[in-house]
Amino acid sequence: MAAPRQARLEASAPRRRRGRSTPRQASWGRVFAERLALAGPVVWVVVLTLLAALPWGMGADTRFFLPLLPIVAIVHWSLVRPDLMPVGVAFLTGLSLDVLTHGPLGFWSLMHVLGHVLAVAVRRRGAGLLVRMLLVAFVTAALTLVAWAIASVYFVSLAAWRPLVTAAGIVLLVYPLLCLLFAPIDGWISKRGSLRLERGG
Repeated sequence: MAAPRQARLEASAPRRRRGRSTPRQASWGRVFAERLALAGPVVWVVVLTLLAALPWGMGADTRFFLPLLPIVAIVHWSLVRPDLMPVGVAFLTGLSLDVLTHGPLGFWSLMHVLGHVLAVAVRRRGAGLLVRMLLVAFVTAALTLVAWAIASVYFVSLAAWRPLVTAAGIVLLVYPLLCLLFAPIDGWISKRGSLRLERGG
């Protein structure tokens, strides 16, 4: 009686296992979800870059805050997780904005890279939202000054500073809204700390 019963159990075992995901399948599914979430910062910067390049029917002075949106996103993610916002991504998105807006080639790529570098330089690990907002304001102010200096040299005369200051003010007012949009990715990243993905892990 024991042998037939053991045979029936062995025959039914594969059927029970078919309905369950194997550890390897669960592992690959988890890795895919993690990689998708970790790509969020880059995706957001690309999306904001494309939005900044669209013709919104605004005046030149009014729409100047739009190109600052991807810069603020770069600064944000460089403060939160600089390893998820490589300087190469900052450069390429800035160069794309130069091309799409038909502006001086290299201007926005320089602004994007400087935003990343300055954010990494002033970064404070574990900083709260208020400290992060102050750091974003500092970096934005520094970039506004650099943009004004470059524009003055480019046009061989002192550039108008009001549009730059107005754009910086607008983008800082918009930043809390961007933080709400970034919150799901921020929360996912903070729960996992300095996560490093390995193949098959």
